[in-house]
Amino acid sequence: MTPLLEVSHVQISYRPRRGLVSRLIRAVRSDTTEPVPAVRDASFTINPGETVALVGESGSGKTTLARSIAGLIAPQRGSLRFDGNDITRPVHRRSADLLRHIQYVFQNPASSLNPRRKVRYNLGRTLDVFFKLSGAERRDRMAELLDSVHLDPGYIDRYPPQLSGGEAQRVAIAQALAAEPKLILCDEVLSALDVSVQDNILELLRELQASTDVAYLFIAHDLAVVRWLADRVVVLYHGRIVEQGTVEEIFTPPHHPYTALLLDSIPGKGKHQTSALTEDASTVGTAPDVGCAFEPRCRHAISGVCEVDEPPRLHDSETHEVLCHLSADDRTQAQVHATAATPDVPSQET
Repeated sequence: MTPLLEVSHVQISYRPRRGLVSRLIRAVRSDTTEPVPAVRDASFTINPGETVALVGESGSGKTTLARSIAGLIAPQRGSLRFDGNDITRPVHRRSADLLRHIQYVFQNPASSLNPRRKVRYNLGRTLDVFFKLSGAERRDRMAELLDSVHLDPGYIDRYPPQLSGGEAQRVAIAQALAAEPKLILCDEVLSALDVSVQDNILELLRELQASTDVAYLFIAHDLAVVRWLADRVVVLYHGRIVEQGTVEEIFTPPHHPYTALLLDSIPGKGKHQTSALTEDASTVGTAPDVGCAFEPRCRHAISGVCEVDEPPRLHDSETHEVLCHLSADDRTQAQVHATAATPDVPSQET
């Protein structure tokens, strides 16, 4: 199968933000501040009609990578291909057809919905940009879009502030669907919603994919959600892809040590490791310039190796790769020992 999206060796860096005085000084002097890498050598694909989840803690580079795919951030290195065509260029240099086929749904619907205009304006704006519809066709299409996200046609005359969080996110999804895209970038679309509402939105996304064959890049930090929705998973740590594979491969040992930490932190696993991420929070946001980025937090780091040498990209199978010095056998043994050494938390059920 030919990939719909190909991300190849993408690198994206930012210059650190500084105060007003520093910016004024930089304006009259040569800027010697080294850029900070946000995404390093990222490569993965998305096939038509597939859901690929991009997971990792805050600051891992997930949103930066998604914004690059959308054309909002230009990579300094690497390439992006969509439908076989090079799209490594900013959004203002992309064709209308390309803009239509890649849509973005933000974490906060307020990012895409004009709060001062009714839902009919927000949906109609997308239809007006990409399609030439008559008045009746436009009204009928907006009604179809609201129905597709399980909202009554009466919502068309509501303002976004009159909507609940789940309703606003449904309208934002309908707005993306209005363009009839091939790929939707879903950036933490559940994180601001209640758990019960999250389930409804997840079911909606699956339903829409089944009926439209749209592909999703689903950005999340909750692996429990990812397991239910995604076909494949890409794990990011400090801008590096440390593991990627099918859902079955990601959730079946051996894992990359960071993936194991994320899995151990899923609520309800009944292990003391559920606090592992917060216990090591002091190292979040920092990474060594040499060796393995995860080495300061890794329970199984090899002394004299991991802190010095860049880890190799190991292929456990045709679809499963891990960025680690530990072989698959070594990772299996380390995780078996870690599980055996961790006592179960007593059940609270009565």
